[in-house]
Amino acid sequence: MISATPAGPALAVAALPNFIRLTVAFSINHACVTAILNLSVSLLGDNGSYQSGSLYLTYALTALFLSTSLLELMGPRSALLLGAALYCVYILSFPAALLTPDSLPAVGIAVALVGGIIGGFAAGFLWAAQGTYFALNARLYAAEHSLEVQEANTFLASVFAAIFLGIEVLLKVLPEALSPLKNIEFTLVHGANKVSVQNLTVACSYSILAIASVAGLLTIADLRDGQRQVEAAEPSCAPVSSSDEAKRSPLLIGEKRTAATMLPRFFDKATAAVLLWFEQPKVLLLSPIQVTFGVCASLLGYQVTGTWVKNAFSRDYVVIGSMMSALVALTAALLQIPFKYVASHSGKAPLMLVGCSAFMALSVLVLVAPETLHASAQTWGLLFACYFLQGVGRACYEGTNKALYADFFPNNTSAAFSNIVLANGFASATSFFVFPSLHKDAMATTAIVCASVAIICYMFAEYLHRRV
Repeated sequence: MISATPAGPALAVAALPNFIRLTVAFSINHACVTAILNLSVSLLGDNGSYQSGSLYLTYALTALFLSTSLLELMGPRSALLLGAALYCVYILSFPAALLTPDSLPAVGIAVALVGGIIGGFAAGFLWAAQGTYFALNARLYAAEHSLEVQEANTFLASVFAAIFLGIEVLLKVLPEALSPLKNIEFTLVHGANKVSVQNLTVACSYSILAIASVAGLLTIADLRDGQRQVEAAEPSCAPVSSSDEAKRSPLLIGEKRTAATMLPRFFDKATAAVLLWFEQPKVLLLSPIQVTFGVCASLLGYQVTGTWVKNAFSRDYVVIGSMMSALVALTAALLQIPFKYVASHSGKAPLMLVGCSAFMALSVLVLVAPETLHASAQTWGLLFACYFLQGVGRACYEGTNKALYADFFPNNTSAAFSNIVLANGFASATSFFVFPSLHKDAMATTAIVCASVAIICYMFAEYLHRRV
């Protein structure tokens, strides 16, 4: 009798449906945040600028000092729920700020800053929680379908990126759907500033969607129990030595921490992201990729959208800026299928180089383009090329880049993903505050240097990883 090919262990959680529930809910929540962030200055003026600056700084500091500790204390599922709920507070600060009278400027600034700080705190550990949950789900999916973990990482990364970016495209066109309301205004109290019904409706709509997404995240499973089930179902695996066990993240071996066991080690765990620099220096070689993404995103937002689009299309600046921003996410989403095919046949290295090269090409276009643009076919072509190239780079960043971290640091995922938000956060914050005082050519040159360093460092990191 010929025995059938052994299947993976029967698990209490169906890995793919659980992952899709996570991805849809997380994507809606994050898309609301990115959409409102892109409109922050348009909606709140200088207060929106202060809010974004406080968000990026808090984001980076939380990723550096708190994200790993929060993850081990709460677990990835609870951390996802908390982060998404705090994101709702950040989004709700926009309708609150819009309704604040101009006669109370201190209140308006306070609302903006508090919203930015809360949003940055959430962002600092939310992506690390998503990365850790992703790694756990990939291991369960690999066990369920008898696949290599790297193959599961690649497949789920493409699924995540396609859904994530597709939902972002849909939500970024919301201002266009509400454009009939743009000429309607009202005053909350006599003598107060006029409030745009379109702006307030946009902010309230994103707030409602974000709150609904938190309810969606309640449906995902705590995968740490499933991870222990997988390990128990595979007794044939080679035993793990005590030294190897010590290096494994408690989150990835199904260990649940309590406050009593975590607090004495809090400060050690709070610096896990930095300690990873010394334990696995490869993570530093990958950081320029995250820096390049942050710098190029700021370059696109400040110079391309904030200057070129605003000056060339002053009447329809908000609508055109939103639509062009949606083009970035649309391009990144459509590229996930071919990227998945290339990754499965040629590995992730070619895609990482394509992404970095796209960021460099965008920076070169900004460098050689004229200082001022006017509405013309040539301007439309230049703008389309800039947003398309950012979309190509983002396709790599959101999909291949995240899967690469899961491959390179399988036992340190929370600290590794904290390094992504750390590098990206500080780069974005620095660019946000510095770019307004720089000439276009200086901004573009900075981005070119970052992209060049990213390519060189990535090739060296790939070389070191393959030697192991």
